[in-house]
Amino acid sequence: MVKAKQTLTSLISAGALVLAQNTFSQEIAKNSKEISSLAPKNAFVRASWHSRYMGTFGFTLSDGPVTQNDLGFDIGKVSYNLWTNYDFDKGNGKGLNEIDNSLVATFQTKHLTIQPDFYWYTFPGVDFPDAFTFGLAVSTRNLPLDLKLYGTKSYGSSEGSLAQLSIGKSFQLNKRVSFNLNSALTYNNSYFVHGSGFTVVSAGANVNINLGKGYSLNTGIRSQKALESLGGTFKDHAAIFDFSLKKSF
Repeated sequence: MVKAKQTLTSLISAGALVLAQNTFSQEIAKNSKEISSLAPKNAFVRASWHSRYMGTFGFTLSDGPVTQNDLGFDIGKVSYNLWTNYDFDKGNGKGLNEIDNSLVATFQTKHLTIQPDFYWYTFPGVDFPDAFTFGLAVSTRNLPLDLKLYGTKSYGSSEGSLAQLSIGKSFQLNKRVSFNLNSALTYNNSYFVHGSGFTVVSAGANVNINLGKGYSLNTGIRSQKALESLGGTFKDHAAIFDFSLKKSF
């Protein structure tokens, strides 16, 4: 009887030890997964050249060539991006005259992508104070056309708002090459531009080439036309040619 009790006790102890080890292993795996989810992913660096600095929101900031380089990465559902503008036009403050930081969160359903964002704009070497914005984009996914509605509001040196409706279509020509068409209707109400609001229509096309080993090449053209006069030094019509090389990690 005593031997049987000892055997039963040993079995219970061994079972408890195995259970404890399994629980400990599960906790380690869970914690490792949580830590892994916070590690930066989808990192990239990109160098781009543009024939002029034409903002996507209805104004031209430089008539001369510029380079606009950026880098970014994702942590969980949040993407960080550091963006710079170097201007070769002396009339617009030649040199590095803009550095922007942004955070964008991404949430997806079957047919929608929802992205709240925050941007912090700084302008070194230029007589223009810092500004920051909060925005929200809602775009379609897994549909024949890419539709996007975007709204944002700026604070600080430039207080205004903007609304933009865009439509696009991508064509996968082969495994490495895709062709994209896009157009947008933008209403700008004092968003980085002083004065009354104005409306801009824009359209563009670009080709993206996957070069392999994480490298990709993108080149395109974009044009915009104001439906109302912009006034001041801003142009009521502008076109831009751009070229970029991207390395993903």
